[in-house]
Amino acid sequence: MLGVAIQVINAFFALIAVVGLFGNLLIFYIIFRFSIMKNVSNIYTLTLVIANLVYVCWIPFYLTEEYMGHWPFGVYMCKFHKFSGYVSYTVTNVLVTLISADRYLAICHPSKLNVFETYKFAMLTSILIWPVAAAFRAPLFTYAGINNKTECSIMWPENAKSSWFIVNAVVGFLITSVLILLMYLLVMIRLRKDESSSQQRTVSLHANRATTNLALMIALAYLLCWTSYWFIAVIRRYGEEPENSKTYIFILKISLALGVSYSSINPMLYFILDAKFRKCFNTIFGIRSARIRRITTDAMNMELAKEAVETANSDNSNS
Repeated sequence: MLGVAIQVINAFFALIAVVGLFGNLLIFYIIFRFSIMKNVSNIYTLTLVIANLVYVCWIPFYLTEEYMGHWPFGVYMCKFHKFSGYVSYTVTNVLVTLISADRYLAICHPSKLNVFETYKFAMLTSILIWPVAAAFRAPLFTYAGINNKTECSIMWPENAKSSWFIVNAVVGFLITSVLILLMYLLVMIRLRKDESSSQQRTVSLHANRATTNLALMIALAYLLCWTSYWFIAVIRRYGEEPENSKTYIFILKISLALGVSYSSINPMLYFILDAKFRKCFNTIFGIRSARIRRITTDAMNMELAKEAVETANSDNSNS
């Protein structure tokens, strides 16, 4: 029964890889293809897409090890596999926090936004975030390897294992999660407070509401996807059962699948909540809105009616 459940989880991983690859590549193409999408906010979006694609490329190696029962790619590829996964997670974590901070400044402190809402700042931040994340995860190259000649894992010394876990859980998730929730709480308070303010201020806030809603959903999706993983990881680390318990490992696989699913959920949010991305998507695939189809249909009906009248008049004149 457990084996069947693991196969279902692995199939879910494969689905994440397919959907995530298509969705993120499409977002990537849209940003470069359409000039309307070239703005400061989408620099962060593009960086987030790249981080998602790294995770998507991480999945096939994970699944290969799962199905074969051992790691077949060698020790150096094992080190890079672990390193790339953690770097991608770190970049995603920081970017979601930056996107949340951008919305917080836009709503609560718009006068300070000019310092950060520049193309140069966004580009510099998006470039620097990668070497900083890589430096933070550099120890993985030392300690990642093939355990018992079968499993690609991180073999920490006992004195470093606990410290690394605490840094990951607290700095890599807890602190940023609290900051994200706090910033959006302040944004919601400000939006509600300004509902009764001047009409001009309200109109200004409504202009930012769609962007804020998108950023909020990106942050909430991230928190929902990864909270279960860290919750199970903490219980596994400090619980009474041994860390290699089959129950813990199975539940951790489920929570990891939920966490990695963020890489495929994220592009969906852009297509659902961002009108510009949706418009570009429709343009690429030749999809027209119901309103455009109705206008086109009405125009065709008018043209057909006009032709019918002209034909009738022609017949009458001939007779």
